[in-house]
Amino acid sequence: MRRQQEKEKMDLVQLVMGNKGEDLSVIAVCGASVLLGETSVVKRAYNDLKGNKDRFKCYAWVRITHPFSPGEFLRDVIRQFYVGFLEQGAKAQNESGPTQDLMMMARMKGDALVDGFVNYLHGQSYLVVLADLSTIEEWDQINAFFPNNKKGSRLVVCTEHVEVASLCIGPETVLPNHKQLSTDQTLHIFYQKGLQVGTGVMEPGSTIGTSEFNISVDKQRHSQMDVLVAAFQESQLIGRENEKSEIIKMVSKESEEFEVISIYGMGGQGKTTLVKHIYQSQGLIATFDKRACVTIKRPFNSEELIKTLRTQLIDKNIPADDRIKKQEKQQEDKIAPVYSLLEGKKFLIVLDDLSSTTEWDALIHNFPKVVTASRIIVTTREKSIAKHCSKKEGTIYKLKTMEENDARNLFSEKSAVDLSRIRSLTVFAKWRPFFISHKMRMLRVLDLEGTDGLVNHHLEHIGKLLHLKYLSLRGCGGIFHLPDSMGNLKQLQTLDVSDTRIIKLPKTIVKLRNLQFLRGGNSDGNFYEPWEVLKEVVPTLCVGCLNPKVMGDKMEIAGDTSRSDVCTAWCCVMFPFLGKEVDSSGILLPRGVRKLKSLHTVGTMNIAPGKASILKDIRQLSQLRKLEVTGIDEKNCQQLCSVLVHLSRLESLSLQSSMVDTELRGLDEMCSPPKRLESLKLAGRLEELPQWIGDLHSLVKLKLERTYLVRPGATIRVLGKLPKLSILCLSWGTFQYGEDLRLNFNRVSLPSLMVLQLLWVDHAVRSMEFGGAMPKLELMRFCGSREEISAGFISGLASLPRLRAFELHNRTYEEEFVEDIKIQLHNNTNRPVFKWCNIFEA
Repeated sequence: MRRQQEKEKMDLVQLVMGNKGEDLSVIAVCGASVLLGETSVVKRAYNDLKGNKDRFKCYAWVRITHPFSPGEFLRDVIRQFYVGFLEQGAKAQNESGPTQDLMMMARMKGDALVDGFVNYLHGQSYLVVLADLSTIEEWDQINAFFPNNKKGSRLVVCTEHVEVASLCIGPETVLPNHKQLSTDQTLHIFYQKGLQVGTGVMEPGSTIGTSEFNISVDKQRHSQMDVLVAAFQESQLIGRENEKSEIIKMVSKESEEFEVISIYGMGGQGKTTLVKHIYQSQGLIATFDKRACVTIKRPFNSEELIKTLRTQLIDKNIPADDRIKKQEKQQEDKIAPVYSLLEGKKFLIVLDDLSSTTEWDALIHNFPKVVTASRIIVTTREKSIAKHCSKKEGTIYKLKTMEENDARNLFSEKSAVDLSRIRSLTVFAKWRPFFISHKMRMLRVLDLEGTDGLVNHHLEHIGKLLHLKYLSLRGCGGIFHLPDSMGNLKQLQTLDVSDTRIIKLPKTIVKLRNLQFLRGGNSDGNFYEPWEVLKEVVPTLCVGCLNPKVMGDKMEIAGDTSRSDVCTAWCCVMFPFLGKEVDSSGILLPRGVRKLKSLHTVGTMNIAPGKASILKDIRQLSQLRKLEVTGIDEKNCQQLCSVLVHLSRLESLSLQSSMVDTELRGLDEMCSPPKRLESLKLAGRLEELPQWIGDLHSLVKLKLERTYLVRPGATIRVLGKLPKLSILCLSWGTFQYGEDLRLNFNRVSLPSLMVLQLLWVDHAVRSMEFGGAMPKLELMRFCGSREEISAGFISGLASLPRLRAFELHNRTYEEEFVEDIKIQLHNNTNRPVFKWCNIFEA
């Protein structure tokens, strides 16, 4: 152990001592703070180097304070320089010697201190270690104090941040060399290319020191720092060379006009990497007088962003002491310095990841628009933002989806480090077969939500991901069935197959004893009309066996459909259920789910005719907090009620009938509903609300749909008994049609109601009246089922004391109806806003 530590120290000493040329060199050591402190290899190397009085005249080990104080920093360095000279016996020197100069500097302040320090270093060789550097802004300030005095001086930076270590070595256009310093602790060293060690020259791929330096370590011992360094290495551009050339032409075209070039495309397509490579293009570096590149952070802070821009725009070629004066002066200003730095200059600014037009409007006034052929490059995900920033059509660039070969190469390059290190994988847009590898044996999160082109055979080996805890296939319409190997995922806690074509889960699912959240079913109800599909597809079954793509197109399956996928769809879904016309808005669970004692959430579960026996298993899931059930009818409703009585911890419950007109009146027989219910949805014919609803004193949210209630007044009176009811949604079919049916919410108090949603209720109701009975109502949302809604259909909005907004779903209504709503809102003393929106995406 001691021998290894001694060797690590000597490796670092050789790197610092090497290259006896005149230029100032910077070495950065990156690792956890505990590895960079007073007992670290860096400190031991520094102590050894202090004994070499011939190599460096001045030595200092400085721990950076936060917030950084330039004055305190310089005085600390001066003090250590002074002590060092005393230790060398400099006390006997005359008054004009170094110690006298240092004593005089220690009394200086402000600009005089900076000037004196910089001038003093012009004649000295020095070694300064900067411990605990945390930001590149700190480095920019400190670096200015240390001129390249052609004395072979060294700055050693110690930081926990890979990006800071890299940028301290050189500009972001140059990738520095870096190596691992130790095999048992995660320390990495960054240095300039061509740095000599002894008589040799260190090149990429070589080792530190003249003796053997083992940098191959057990992959299992790599920590997060290794991953960060590896990720830093992999910043090369793959598959976007053509786009890079095209955009560079747009930037460098002969035009004296100020132009904004906007690049837009969905997240994950590589916009950031692309623009950084464009920004670093050697041709563009020589073209512009001033350059800056920033990625916009969240939450957006314009002052911090301007500060970053200002730091990059400071002229690096003027004398260091003058630059510090200039920088300190500009720090006193907020916005003006950026404009003044760019005025009269030809500049290139990159603003990466703009997320709103508001952000652009807050920044654009900082950039001069005079005729200097200057350019601003903006990246964003939204076309509307790109058009807002770039007024010319020819300066808007859409980044297209990467070709498959390029995507494969990119994925291979990014995964070359070690696929076994990947813990989380999220896929956007289109599926590629190489996204999942058996080498990802430590994968814990796999999020494939909305992935286009994902089909059954792509999940063939998913059972090998033994450490998987989270799996989402939500919205993947090409998935009809889960493989039996799912039973191998013993660590799985969340399984989401909502809005897929899956109707039945495999029996092996009961092996997942750690499963807590199970979500399935389709939010839009049935994903097909069974008999229509049968009539459309059956005549082409034979063709489908020979040409799976034809069958895939008929069944609206996107992706590389195989014969196996078609057979799985028919054998596991279509044939077993088409003839029975089973409700496909839920999933059928296998017997034995009672073993899944950790389950907190189950939805949406189908208890269609003949499948209600699963309720015996559900009854034993005592930890259930959320349950969604569909397929309820007159035969299984009573058994369901007896099960719900035993699920005393339920907080959210959704009950949906098997068919549109199927009755749920059996719910009245539930003698004691779960007392902790906070959310309840009822979708099915009731005609009267169950009496037990009035006893749900913890209920916060209630949604009624297809209940066909015949007595609106009685319904509202029941709702008035719910002291905590804050959100109420009355959807299609809530009330039975009546020629003179009117809803009056002004007769019964709803004291806690804050949000009211009215969806398609106008087909049965003639008018709705509101008033002071809803003292806390803040938001009302309305969606009509027909265009012919007349003015006066909704009244009393002016009397709602806390109403803040009225949202109207995007569709066509009579102009008089809309104007009447706006007038009522205007007459409300609270001045609520009127909004058009998509209520179903809100």
